Amino acid sequence: MYVSTPLISSSIDLTTDLDTLCTHAARILEGKSLCQVDPDDEEEEPAGSPEELAELDGMLISSCMDLVSALATVLGPEFGQGFSTFLPLLSRYYGEKQSRNERTVTIGTLGEIITNMKGGITAFTEVCHLSHLSNVILMTM
Repeated sequence: MYVSTPLISSSIDLTTDLDTLCTHAARILEGKSLCQVDPDDEEEEPAGSPEELAELDGMLISSCMDLVSALATVLGPEFGQGFSTFLPLLSRYYGEKQSRNERTVTIGTLGEIITNMKGGITAFTEVCHLSHLSNVILMTM
């Protein structure tokens, strides 16, 4: 599908661009994006303190979760394939070992995705129920 917008002079291939966007988002949530890993893998100290680096990584992941939520808003029930890709990646951020802020952002993101998928979430009800995700979501209601 191609669309042209007044703000962008060329056409956009939504399928290709969406796939690319989702691939980059998944890599960020996996912690494997180029800005999260050292391509040289040398033992040099990274620029900034570990606290600063953790804060920057947290902001990147939080922004990525906002992007995933926005994709669910735009695609609605058609976000099913995306949800099956992103659910395991998002679930990494709501475990007991994660900070309270990470868990809060993750649960909020999952809530927005579920709400925006409308009836499309039904196919994932059993998957969500079998994981402890259902307990986490119910605790926030």
